Amino acid sequence: MKTTTWLALFGVVGVSALLLKSCRPVGRHQRLRALCAPVPLRVDVHSPNTTGRMIIVGDVHGCLAELELLLASLNFTSQDTLLLVGDLVGKGPLSIEVVEQAMKIGAMAVLGNHDWTVLRWYAYEHGEGPYPIYSNPDGPHRQLALQLTAPQHAYLAQLPHIINLPQYHTIVVHAGLVPGVALKDQNPYDVLHMRNLHNGDPSEVGEGVPWPSQWQGPERVVFGHDARRGLQQYPFAIGIDTGCVYGKELTAYVLPACSLHHVPAQRQYCAPHSG
Repeated sequence: MKTTTWLALFGVVGVSALLLKSCRPVGRHQRLRALCAPVPLRVDVHSPNTTGRMIIVGDVHGCLAELELLLASLNFTSQDTLLLVGDLVGKGPLSIEVVEQAMKIGAMAVLGNHDWTVLRWYAYEHGEGPYPIYSNPDGPHRQLALQLTAPQHAYLAQLPHIINLPQYHTIVVHAGLVPGVALKDQNPYDVLHMRNLHNGDPSEVGEGVPWPSQWQGPERVVFGHDARRGLQQYPFAIGIDTGCVYGKELTAYVLPACSLHHVPAQRQYCAPHSG
């Protein structure tokens, strides 16, 4: 599906004018949503053709050792499918190696906000995209972009925002979904960044209630991104970012058993909630 962004239609000045005319107060999430529109939304439908398990793993953030320990604890085999909920890179010690390992295993993944930021820097550094606004030019994402090989970049660039698993009545997304909005109509910025709903609108932090508390199914949503809240379990949604990079745990949700598995972080790699 081709998604046309506000920025493409009106430019920064036009977007600002639209926001000023809004009858509702506009929060940080809405401003960035308008100004930092990601690549067009991509929704993939996957029907496993093996008899193995679907192993969905929370935000890895470059924690390769913990990923390998988690898969070993699950006796992961070639019959199983690994699906990462995004943020393969950033914050942790071995981001490039995590991407390489995902490629080697043939892992599926959805795009995370940190993956997207690295892709934006890669495009800029290769003369293929604009300067990434709202991203620190001296931060680690730019350096990671410079380290990516062409095949590693291609792997990250093809990641969808959403993976639908009809066989398991399950949807996988990095951050969240807005209830009542069809998958094909979800906003790409929201699915990479949202944590809350405030007066029905997506929000990243602070305001409102956790979006999964409002998700009524019937599909189950598995998501990451919200290490502040850790493991979240609702009737139709489960959050599995358990803060491995912050020294906590790396978590897997395994289908069809619907079971949770954890390994402890070997150490704290990053200060909590630092970017």
